[in-house]
Amino acid sequence: MAPAQKHVQMCGEIQSGLKISPLTYDADKLNEAPQYENNNTVLRNSANDKVNSEADFDITKYEAIDFKAKLRWPDLTVQVLLHLVSIYGLYLTISNQVKLLTLLFALGTIYTSGFGITAGVHRLWSHRAYRARLPLRIILALLFTVTG
Repeated sequence: MAPAQKHVQMCGEIQSGLKISPLTYDADKLNEAPQYENNNTVLRNSANDKVNSEADFDITKYEAIDFKAKLRWPDLTVQVLLHLVSIYGLYLTISNQVKLLTLLFALGTIYTSGFGITAGVHRLWSHRAYRARLPLRIILALLFTVTG
C-alpha cells in the first residue's frame, strides 16, 4: 500500500440516491464485517492474519543453504566459441578482408532474425498482441528459425 493511502477510510457501497455511509472502526466487528481493499471484498479473521510467532522458527537454516555452481561444459563451450568467432569476424571486417555484400548480408540476417523473435514469437505467439494472416506467420516463423 502506498504511504499516502495508509490512513484513508473507505466508504461502504453507494446506495440508491448516491448516499454514502462511512465504515466505522469497531474492533469487535472488524473480524466479522467485510472490508474493501482495492475494490475487492476482503474477509478478515485472526486465523488468516496470524503472524508466525513460533519461538522455534530458525531462519538461519534456510539462509545457509549450500549452493555450488556446476559448470555445464557444452553450453560454456558454445558460448566461448561463439564469442571467439565473433571477435575473428570483427577482425576480418576491420582489416578489410570481408566484402561489403557479405557484411550487409550478415547485418541483415541478424536484424531480420531478431524481428522474427520480437514480432513473431514474443508478441504474436506469446502475448497474442496482434493478429496476422498466414503469409506473415510463415515469414515470421522462417525468420525465427534463422536464429537457431
